[in-house]
Amino acid sequence: TGSLTRAPGESVTGSPYAILLGSVANANYTINYAGAPFTITKLTVNVTAVAKTKIYGDTDPALTYTFLPTPLPFGDTFSGALARVAGEDVSGSPYAINQGTLVLSTNYTLAYTGASLTITPAVLTVTADPKSSQYSDPDPAFTLTYSGFKFGQTLGTSDVSGAPSLTTNALNTSGPGSYTIFTAVGTLLSSNYSFNLVNGTLTITKEDACAVYSGVYFASTSSPSSSNATITLAVTVYEDVTDGYTGDIRNAEVEFYVDGSLKATKQVGLVTPGFNTVGTAVYDCPVSITGNSQD
Repeated sequence: TGSLTRAPGESVTGSPYAILLGSVANANYTINYAGAPFTITKLTVNVTAVAKTKIYGDTDPALTYTFLPTPLPFGDTFSGALARVAGEDVSGSPYAINQGTLVLSTNYTLAYTGASLTITPAVLTVTADPKSSQYSDPDPAFTLTYSGFKFGQTLGTSDVSGAPSLTTNALNTSGPGSYTIFTAVGTLLSSNYSFNLVNGTLTITKEDACAVYSGVYFASTSSPSSSNATITLAVTVYEDVTDGYTGDIRNAEVEFYVDGSLKATKQVGLVTPGFNTVGTAVYDCPVSITGNSQD
C-alpha cells in the first residue's frame, strides 16, 4: 500500500529530484527500494513580436508581443523588453524588432519570432505665398512656405531636394481681381516626406495712373438766343512708372462727371500708337446755359 513521493522542487536548476519510497509498505515483506530521478525539463514558450508602424518624426510605439502557452505556470512573468534596430529614415525602413532584453527564467526556453517597425513619410505642407501686382505689370516672383518639418529640420537640413512649380493663369493683361497661384510638385523629392501642395492667391490691383485735365474751360452757345452748348471735356492719362514698371493704359476708362453726376464713361485712346503709357479720353458734353452770360 501507499505511494512513492519525490523530493520537493519545481525548478529546472534543482532537477533531477529523487523519487522516494514514500508511504509504500507491506507488513509481510521487507522492501528493498531502489530510487530513481525525477527530471524537470525547460518549458518552451513561443514569443512573437507584433509588427508596428509609425510616421517619420513620431516617437516609437510600444513594442509588444504575444506568447504561447499562456498563462505561464506558477504566475511566472517576463522581464526585459524588445528592442529594434536603430534608425529614423524612411529609406532604412523596415527596422527589425529583436528580442532585446526580453527573457524568462531558466525554467523556460524562449523561442522568439521577430517582426518589423515600418516608418512611413511625414506630410510636409508646401504653400504658395500670397502675392500682389498692378494691372499690366509682370507677375511678381512667386515664393512659398514649408511647414511640417520633423526633428527641428529646415529645408536645408532635411532630405528634401528640388523645387515645386508655381504658376498662374493670370496675364499682365488680366484685369484686377484674384487669381490662383497653382502649386505643383515640380522637381521636389524626399524619402522622409510626402507633399501636401496648397495653392496661393495672386491679387491684381488697378494700375496707378495720373490724369490731367486737357479739355476746354469755356463753352459758347451758337447764338445769343440759344441756351444750349457743347463743352469738350478731355483728360490726358499718364501711366505712373514709380513702381519701376512701364504699364499699359489701353484698357483704362475715364468717367466724366458734371455737377457730381456721372455723364459718360470713355475708353482711353493712345496719344501715339504703340506708346502705351500716355492716352487721352474725350467727351463732348451737352450743357444748358442760363442767365445773362453768353459764353
